[in-house]
Amino acid sequence: MDNERLNILQLLIENQEKVFSIRRIGIKRKINYKSAYVNLNALAKEGVVNLKKQGNTTICSFNHKF
Repeated sequence: MDNERLNILQLLIENQEKVFSIRRIGIKRKINYKSAYVNLNALAKEGVVNLKKQGNTTICSFNHKF
């Protein structure tokens, strides 16, 4: 797992009660949107995070069942 993925995962684990958009995660972790998007989709395929489409925004949260 690369460093950006670990940083995203750390943010989601530390804030398990919150949900974030991909854009908000990119801003908080100081990475661009595309990197956040690619890494979050990889984490979702592994079952670590939940991605839910809400309008034009993708909402991300830690998967507690992981």
